[in-house]
Amino acid sequence: MEEKEESSSECEEFVEWHPEGYGICVKIRRKLVDFTSEFQHIEIYETANFGKMLVLDGAIQVLEAGEASYHETLVHPAMLAHPRPESVLVIGGGDGGTLREVLKHDVKKATLVEIDPAVVELCRAFLRIDNGSFDDARTEICFEDGFEFLRKAAECEKESSRGGKSVESRSVRGTGCENSGKYDVILVDSTDPVRHARGLFSEEFLRNCVRRFERKWHSRDASREHFPALKQFSECLLQHESSVSSH
Repeated sequence: MEEKEESSSECEEFVEWHPEGYGICVKIRRKLVDFTSEFQHIEIYETANFGKMLVLDGAIQVLEAGEASYHETLVHPAMLAHPRPESVLVIGGGDGGTLREVLKHDVKKATLVEIDPAVVELCRAFLRIDNGSFDDARTEICFEDGFEFLRKAAECEKESSRGGKSVESRSVRGTGCENSGKYDVILVDSTDPVRHARGLFSEEFLRNCVRRFERKWHSRDASREHFPALKQFSECLLQHESSVSSH
């Protein structure tokens, strides 16, 4: 017996309220996931008109119908700006969309650093926008705070210069994830700057990102207006802006 398709009028509604007094309302058919991890409340819904939807702590992160316009815009300008990106670091992005787009390029290694293992596992099982990127041979997944990951990398560099031992973080396969190397491209696919994501918008984090680049790229058009912390690093930044309908 075929499942009866509900009309939009029969669907429940999910509303993400903003502090300014307005919200985003999405009609949903059913809730697929409702799980509270060590870090956050994770929900995945099947919506009436936009496919599946990922919600973290009440904030919409991904709508399946429009996610490509976000992930493609985040990834490809940076990847195409580099003449030969081989090693890529993704901070956040546990839904797999950014990783999927990175692996469309001829990279040798893509390292995903996601603080919450539950996001990866639930998105792998229910959201399924990664298109197999989590299991790609070029992928390395580290379950760690992105801020701490790069801070430890900075410590690695200092210890290495003094002949000390390297620092390792945990990976999804439990084999250890080297965080002492350099990267051609670093992509930050983060939530808003609250709670555990706050550090990803700090000057210290940006400074550690710059230290991990294999080569620094320059732009005459870098903006210094939006993030005060960027003022220190504008010589190696290229500003790119795009409108995403579902964000």
